[in-house]
Amino acid sequence: MEITKVNIYKISGKDNLKAFASINIDDELVIKNLKVVEGKKGLFVSYPAEKGNDGEYYDQVYPLNKDTRDYISETIIEAYEKEDAKSDQKASRRSKK
Repeated sequence: MEITKVNIYKISGKDNLKAFASINIDDELVIKNLKVVEGKKGLFVSYPAEKGNDGEYYDQVYPLNKDTRDYISETIIEAYEKEDAKSDQKASRRSKK
């Protein structure tokens, strides 16, 4: 499995929620509505979930093993950090004008 594309959609004003993400896998499958969240131990990726009748949230898409979860998380967080750095550079240039 290879993640062939990552899209990051930064969010502002939502406390711990930093961005939404979508990924393409092997140019054949798209997963949307992944979330980049700031937790107590740093950034992590939250998977699309739906609220059940019992009030609990259940992931609708999720990796079946740790290696896959780590690969997806690392790829999305790396893309988020690159996008965040670009945003900071643009803001810095605007403030100097």
